[in-house]
Amino acid sequence: MDFFRFSSDISPQSVHREGCFLLGGCGSGQGGTGSFDITATALSVDLMLRLPLIRTADAPHGLLQPYIAVGRPLFLTTVTPRKTRLFRNHDSDTDLSFGYKAAGGLALQVYTNLVLFVEYRFTHVATDVNLHDAVLSKATLRTELNTHSALFGISARW
Repeated sequence: MDFFRFSSDISPQSVHREGCFLLGGCGSGQGGTGSFDITATALSVDLMLRLPLIRTADAPHGLLQPYIAVGRPLFLTTVTPRKTRLFRNHDSDTDLSFGYKAAGGLALQVYTNLVLFVEYRFTHVATDVNLHDAVLSKATLRTELNTHSALFGISARW
């Protein structure tokens, strides 16, 4: 089981707009958004494959274990628009969706139940939120979040 959280500050983006707008009437054209804060929290049950290397009597599963892992984490993603010209009074919105995760790493047993590890991890999630303002108009934001992470630490195993 894996629990992780990340945040990102999305700078202003250019967008293609189509439809009818409160100001400016109907049509299409280029525009922009303000900045957004995005926080994603995920819980994943992973399938891991480990290769036991340097087996000893004290370490029957190997002192050194290269591994790969895959999972379908459940993401709780919150999008909060910053107060900008386009999004002055919009509330944040939260989306619950499944994503993808893939990892590869190396674990080194340093004590009976303690392992040092280093890992590369890729995660992907697509989120779809509706941002409402004070007069109940809404803007839908659809985005895909991809992360590339390097992790290291200590793991306790029984």
